[in-house]
Amino acid sequence: MRTGRTGPWRRRALAASLLVLAGPGYAAPSDACEAWYRRSGAVPGAPDCLVRCMGAPVGMGDFACPPGCRDWCGRRSGAAPFGPAEQAALRRVLETLYGPRVVSGWTLRPAMLEVLGELLARAGRCAVLTGLLPEPPAAPPGPAWVARQLGRLARGLGAAHPHRLLCLRAVAYGHRTWFELLGRPR
Repeated sequence: MRTGRTGPWRRRALAASLLVLAGPGYAAPSDACEAWYRRSGAVPGAPDCLVRCMGAPVGMGDFACPPGCRDWCGRRSGAAPFGPAEQAALRRVLETLYGPRVVSGWTLRPAMLEVLGELLARAGRCAVLTGLLPEPPAAPPGPAWVARQLGRLARGLGAAHPHRLLCLRAVAYGHRTWFELLGRPR
């Protein structure tokens, strides 16, 4: 009769296999990977960083590097600018997407730039973005790139007709929970 319990040897075998399978994924990037990222032409914070990194050819010494592309592209050479001008522009963008009453209680944080980058990447096909951004991103851009585009985005969204914002607002609806969690006062 089976009791649903696993023997001690099965637990040890399972733990050992998990360590073998998951161990290399959590390792810090090696010097070989860092050199490979640089050779790929992927610039952290650039809108095409992830595409360039994932599309770079690999060899025997760097075949394990592509899974770290998201981490590499998320790096930035210094903090993303998040001064009063960026905060005001971010507030205008969020108020355009969600309404002033919703955004009024949120505390704006630099982490919101990353969520906005995800939103822009998903909404890249929306017609309103083609005139506002230099190139609507295919992959989520880094926070530094989003911070540089905030002023242009706030001005353009503020001047856009409401019917042109429907596509962008539909995509933004799926990201509202992320913004609300980040915007909670601590």
